[in-house]
Amino acid sequence: MWEFAKSSTSFFLAQSLFVLKEAQNIVTPRERGERKGPATRALDAVTAATLEQLGDGLNAAFRVIDTGQRFALALAFNMFLPYISNFGSASSREAAWERQGECSRPPAYESPGDAAKASMEQEARSMWEDLTFRAD
Repeated sequence: MWEFAKSSTSFFLAQSLFVLKEAQNIVTPRERGERKGPATRALDAVTAATLEQLGDGLNAAFRVIDTGQRFALALAFNMFLPYISNFGSASSREAAWERQGECSRPPAYESPGDAAKASMEQEARSMWEDLTFRAD
């Protein structure tokens, strides 16, 4: 019981200090070409470490609930903040090209229809990535 009490207090102290670090990370800009900033990467690392401690059953439950939460959040953002969303915009397409190491301009031979189709396909892939937790 003594060891559990010591571990608990250490955990709560570390968690409190992590909140302070996240406050710093939120105001730290992400690197050019990075999809996730330092705050998001830190939270993903903590989530991944926690998932390692869960058994198969709880890990599966997490995946189901997390996917539902991410879908609801994406829906809410797109419904209530449609003008802020990057869905289908040139900026989201260019960000995807930069992530893939391609040039940030569409090919010169690409028609507006082809560009729109490519944008919609990229957005569908990007949304699927957003709905699945992965610690990068």
